[in-house]
Formats: sequence, structure tokens, C-alpha cells
Amino acid sequence: MKLLTVEAVSKSYGNSDVLALDKVDFSIKAGEFVAIMGTSGSGKTTLLNSIATLDVPSKGKILFEGVDVAKMSADEATIFRRDNLGFIFQDYRLLASLTARQNIAVALSLLQKDSKMIEHKIATLSRKFELEAVLDHYPHELSGGQKQRVAIIRALVKEPKLLIADEPTGALDSNSTKMIMQQMAYINQELQTTILMVTHDAYSASFADRVLFLKDGHFHAVLEKQESNQTYQKRLSEMMLELER
Repeated sequence: MKLLTVEAVSKSYGNSDVLALDKVDFSIKAGEFVAIMGTSGSGKTTLLNSIATLDVPSKGKILFEGVDVAKMSADEATIFRRDNLGFIFQDYRLLASLTARQNIAVALSLLQKDSKMIEHKIATLSRKFELEAVLDHYPHELSGGQKQRVAIIRALVKEPKLLIADEPTGALDSNSTKMIMQQMAYINQELQTTILMVTHDAYSASFADRVLFLKDGHFHAVLEKQESNQTYQKRLSEMMLELER
């Protein structure tokens, strides 16, 4: 079943004739892990923001379970994001004045879940992501990898239909990147969470089922995973080099 369908989406800013997105078409089935790659200025962030209802396309449709989210009012879009989407960002976006536990709890508090249910979910996920020992620490006391794991749990705890990850490993070292991407694979394969990830990193993208390459606002190529992560990563790196020429 198609969870998300993007139909002929274009985006320009102001009176500019330059299109950040130019008639983009693609779809994601429930349970898929899809990555989007491209050079700087290719339209990756604009596309992600449009899907997340943080920006409005100039033309086209963005259908989520058959509903065109591009036509939603600001209030409707806020409710849509709250009820359906989880977000992971490169810069974590944790609240500095709250502990890791409190940062995670915020997502469920906004959904008006009771405290016992919140504590149970936090305990379950923190064990899986090896964060039990730092739940009562503040963000400044955590490593980059720990901060990102807190952000992942915060996104997952409300069981989103679509997890949107914007450069989730962009600020991490290689060891933390490996751990985060293994956990992203677990989220997709074991928890059956649909993931849409933007990344410039071929290693991270190699965990996806399918990688879409954006260039100058439209899709240049699509590579589907048919081999090991290592071989797939090599193909993805070669495609990125081609885009940069």
C-alpha cells in the first residue's frame, strides 16, 4: 500500500524562474526505507520540507494515505505532523533545559498520554537503544551519538506512520554513524516503521531499500538495493561522483 505519493511537485521562491523542485514524482510504500541523495542545492531540503508540511509546493500534490497535505491549512498541517510524522534532525533539536527523559516525554505529553504509559514506552525504548543510564542527564552531558539516540526515541515514541530523517548522521563520527544506522535499520525492519531519509553520506544511504538522486530539482537516477551494503555503498558513491561532475 502506498503511504506517500508525490505528484508533479514543483517549487519556486518569490518571482524567480529558477525551480527548487521541478515536477518531482515518486511514491513510498508502507514499510519502505527510502533515501534521497544529491549535491548541495539539488532540492533535497525543499522536498523534505514540502512532504513534512513545513513548506508548500508551488504546484503538484503530496498525498499521504490519499489526502493532499499540500492543501492543508496551517492548523490542519500542525495536527497532521503531530499525529503522523516523526522527525530526526542533524542538530538533534533537544531542549537544553530538559533531561533526556523529559525530552522524550514531550512528544507523548503533546498527545495527552497518561504518565504511566509514557514511562513504560520510555523504559522500553531506552533499553533497546542503550540509554537507560543517561535518561536523567541533560543534553550538554551527552555525546553526539547519545543525543541522536534520544532524538530517535523522541521521534519513535509516538509510533509515527512516517519517520523523516534529515541528515541524521551528518554531525557524527564514524562509530556513532554506524550505531545510528544499525538502529535505523532495526526501526525499519523490526518495528516496521516507514523511513524517508535525506543524506549526503553513501554509507548511511546504503541501509535504504531505494535511493533517489536529485539534481537541479528533479530526479536524476534511482538505485535499488540488490546486494550487500558494502557493494551498494560503492554504487551510491559512484553515482554521487557522477552528479558532482
